[in-house]
Amino acid sequence: MYGELSGMTPPINFTTMGAGEPMPWNNATIGALYGIDANAADALSFFVSSPIFASFVPGFLMSSFGTTPYLTQEFNNWLLGWHDPVVAFLASGNPMDMTVGWTSLESNSTYYGSGGIVSDTGTDYTICTGEVSSCDKGEMMAVDGSEYFAWKDDVKMAATFGLITAESRIGTTGGFLTMDGDMVDLSGYATAAITCDGTSTLKDIAVDDCSASLDPLTRPIQAKLLDTGTLLDAMPGALPVYFGSEVTLQSEELSGAIIAGSSESTFWLDMRPITDQHTAPNASNLQAVFSIESSSVIGDSDAEDLASKVTTNQESLTYWTNFDVPTDYLAPLLYIGAIVCLLMATRKDE
Repeated sequence: MYGELSGMTPPINFTTMGAGEPMPWNNATIGALYGIDANAADALSFFVSSPIFASFVPGFLMSSFGTTPYLTQEFNNWLLGWHDPVVAFLASGNPMDMTVGWTSLESNSTYYGSGGIVSDTGTDYTICTGEVSSCDKGEMMAVDGSEYFAWKDDVKMAATFGLITAESRIGTTGGFLTMDGDMVDLSGYATAAITCDGTSTLKDIAVDDCSASLDPLTRPIQAKLLDTGTLLDAMPGALPVYFGSEVTLQSEELSGAIIAGSSESTFWLDMRPITDQHTAPNASNLQAVFSIESSSVIGDSDAEDLASKVTTNQESLTYWTNFDVPTDYLAPLLYIGAIVCLLMATRKDE
């Protein structure tokens, strides 16, 4: 089916079954792979792509598993958990087994509507503290001990013969901007470069205005949603969902601490026939399915503390006015002493 849908063989050397150069999917290739003549190869290609895939498979799925071409359910199910009878059948042999077969787009402690089935056992993040020169403070160093996205790692790359490439998420920001090659991790779906092109003031704090953008045409996420660890993850049209995001950030100018941010992430569906999805889509092919919007800003009390500890402490003459350390009390005493000395000197001259 990969050959029928993509027009090419998987990138496999069929002699060694290791990685190799893909070949055009035609009757010559089919004949060589299956040891049949050209007429039989044409017949086999038609039989697999039309009577089997286009007719038998949909009917079999609907009659055997109670599925339908489209599923309507509440938003919480789509985002946090729904039960797929086909996945349950593959896992246990029973499509109605409610202990398996759960799927979600986003992480949650348990799958929504599952009655408590655990979907996320937690994640270990390794973050740079800035104490060494090899990384910048706040940058991501590893997630669950790996530098890669879980759905785009070296294991997935090997399983798909390089069709799904390994991709690092190391170096993304964890709360600070350095203004030198900063990246943001978009909820495990992708990374995007951060650019800063202006300054402004937020709650009396001078900030750099920054943004990041991800074009959905460049980010298919089928391999993340299916995550079978097989060639199916790279099968054209198996689950043609794309991900795009627009992010804004504001970071305090001196420390680089991010004190405000917002994002709008949108999931898009490729609406072309599955037989056309072996080529990259254009914007007119994608239909927005739903968006997730989030925002956060530093609280008023925290903003006052930050302005005091960072902004005020950088002032050459008034750094002491917040009295946040004992030595701040020395400065006004010195000023007072200087004024007294000047007054005494003036009186002495008189």
